[in-house]
Amino acid sequence: MPRKLLILLSLLLLVLTGCQGADKEMTTEEIQAQIQVAVDRIPSAEAGPVNLSQAATGYVAALDLTWKESVGRFSTERALKQYSQDLTASISRYAPEVSEVLLSWTVPYHSETEPTMVFSFKKSDDVLEQTELEDRFTDGTFGADAYVLPEETPEPAVSTKLPAKSPIGRTLSADALASTRIPHHKKVILPPTGEPRHKTLLQPKSFAPRHKTNPILPTDDIPAEAQKAAESDAAPAQDAPAS
Repeated sequence: MPRKLLILLSLLLLVLTGCQGADKEMTTEEIQAQIQVAVDRIPSAEAGPVNLSQAATGYVAALDLTWKESVGRFSTERALKQYSQDLTASISRYAPEVSEVLLSWTVPYHSETEPTMVFSFKKSDDVLEQTELEDRFTDGTFGADAYVLPEETPEPAVSTKLPAKSPIGRTLSADALASTRIPHHKKVILPPTGEPRHKTLLQPKSFAPRHKTNPILPTDDIPAEAQKAAESDAAPAQDAPAS
């Protein structure tokens, strides 16, 4: 009978010891160590010191993490979201005193100074669930593969001059005019004078005929012999009588 009583007392003592161990709270050093172990499981990730602060519902853990992979926007978003969920699941299991977690991720491939994504988690039914997300990729101007608008080029000056026209009426551009290499003749402006541009030939007034004619000489002063000789020369030659 005393032996059975001793066995029952031993079992009761073990149960009480286990309950006391389960109710024992973790120290801040133990919480930080458990979080560091969870961070070390993430590939290509590093974390700074774990900042713990006391809140009404438990501890608030804030971490600044760096992810060293060089991938594009969408691959980065998927990886950081998955790593954040795995990390908070480990904290919920191995550091139950933590009620809130703030994870700030920096990816040097996209920006060495500005956080890429920031996750906020709060405990609900003993599980840390995501409540907020700040994603710098959403504005489209962040990251190594962001779309950047080209620089604005000044608009060409608009000429107020009328376009030149070809001899057949088609409009020619300045380049076309330059390529023809046609010399441009300057317009000569004559001084205003009363004189006509073309000289006219003025003839003196005369009653003499424009065409010269053989003058008719008076016959009074011509000797008779000379007059007869002139008449004989002017008369047509007569045919000689046939013999």
